[in-house]
This record gives sequence, C-alpha cells and structure tokens, in this order.
Amino acid sequence: MRDSKGPITSSALRKMMKKFEATGSFWRHVKEVATSSTANFCCHDSGANTKPGFFSHPFGANLFLILFCKINFGAGLKGAVSLDSWTFDKMISKFKAALVKFDITYPYGEKEDEYGKVAESARFSPELLIAEIGIQDYGEKENSDIAEHFSVSKDDFPVIKLLLKKHSPVRLILNKCLPEFDELAERFMAVDGQEQKQVILSEAKEVAAKLNPDEEKKSAEVYIKMMQKVIERGVGFIASERERVKNIKDGKITSAKKEEMQGRLNILHSFTVKDEL
Repeated sequence: MRDSKGPITSSALRKMMKKFEATGSFWRHVKEVATSSTANFCCHDSGANTKPGFFSHPFGANLFLILFCKINFGAGLKGAVSLDSWTFDKMISKFKAALVKFDITYPYGEKEDEYGKVAESARFSPELLIAEIGIQDYGEKENSDIAEHFSVSKDDFPVIKLLLKKHSPVRLILNKCLPEFDELAERFMAVDGQEQKQVILSEAKEVAAKLNPDEEKKSAEVYIKMMQKVIERGVGFIASERERVKNIKDGKITSAKKEEMQGRLNILHSFTVKDEL
C-alpha cells in the first residue's frame, strides 16, 4: 500500500508513523484485528438547562465548571475521536477500519504530535476512523475494561490497534487526491501499450471536464499532466518528478507553496507501479 490510496495495512501505517519507529517499540504493538460488531449508533443531545438563575445557583455553577473543564482538557487531537467504554462499539461498527490509540488520559509529547499528523492525513478518508482512548489506572479506572479486552498494558503506552472489518478494503485518500483519478492512475500505470494509455488519458480528460469545484479541477490537471509526461518520457518520469518536487518542497518556499508541493507528491504516489508498493 502507498500513502495516498489502497487497502490499509500495518506496513503502510508504519510509513505514516515513521517517527514512532525511532522512539522505541511502538509499532511492535500494532495488530490487525477483525471486528464484526453490529451495534447501532445514535447521537442523543439532551440539551442544557438554560432557565434563568441556573448558573447563579451553586449546583448549576459547579456543574458548568465541571463540564467546561471536561470539554476543555479532554478535547483531544483534531481529527481524532475520543472514545470510551460506552461509545467504543457504537462508533467502531460504523467504519470499515479504525485506527485506535490506547494511551494515558491526557497524552502529550512527540508521539501524540505524530498521531495528530496521522489524523490529519486521514481527514479525506470517510471509511477510516481515527480514535483515541484514555485509560485511567487510578480512581474509577475508566476504560480499563477496553484495555484488558485488547490485552493492552499501561507499561506499553501508547499502543495502536488497527481494527478491520472482514472483507472491507479501505482507501486512504490524502490531500489533493481524487478517488476516481487515483483509480485511473492505477489503470494507467498497469497497462503497457501506448494506445491503452492514450485511451485512459482521454477518459481522464472527460472526467475532468465534468468537475465543478476549482480545487478538484486543479488536482485533475495534475493527474492529466502526469499521464501526458509518462506517455512522452516513459514511466521513469514519475520517479524523477517525485524527486524534483520533493526538493522544491524541502527548500525555502512559502507555506502555501509547501502545501501545493505536498499535494503534488500525494498525487504522484497514485502513479506508483505495483513493484514499488
């Protein structure tokens, strides 16, 4: 699997989390676990008491303070859902795949930052849930039952589990990538004849003509340009172009330009031939 697309595997997630490999035995705990939970998920909003005088009452004020602190300090990473013993099965069952991090209640540090990058990378993948579970080893020991179920020890925190539903391949879509064009790129690189590549290029142009958002049109133009260059120069163009774009991205350029170059790199991954995966 490559970063931009394809069945999610632990090896691909290792690439996304390479800094974890350098900081200990983190990925030793990654396992692929099939989940067949069929629990139904429903979201109930009970609302809040907004009657006059509620916050002036000692109980109301204290309750507000407790809830505020709970929300403020337990918000977690952007893009990652915080789960507990009650919500775990309900949420996990709604996704084809879930990447779940078991950790202390309020994690911090380099590993937490790197997991945040994974959550950011997965924001375009609706079939993949990125989640966190805070495990207490004191007091009421919240969520310790889930840790025990997955044989997770606090001595090994953080521990990541990749939960996969059986026979449910999942595509990981990165920023600037378009799922339909990823599939076209795969087919394009899989065929050998120039005529076959020209047919797929024509198909890509037809699909691009039907796109509406300007952002998608710009991405489609990159896919089409890559196809044209491969037809002109051969498949070796992809590797050289990837290196060229990477050097630009690593240079002294603006943040907007870096994001543009990263988007181009993401698209280039879609043109990786199978032998390179």
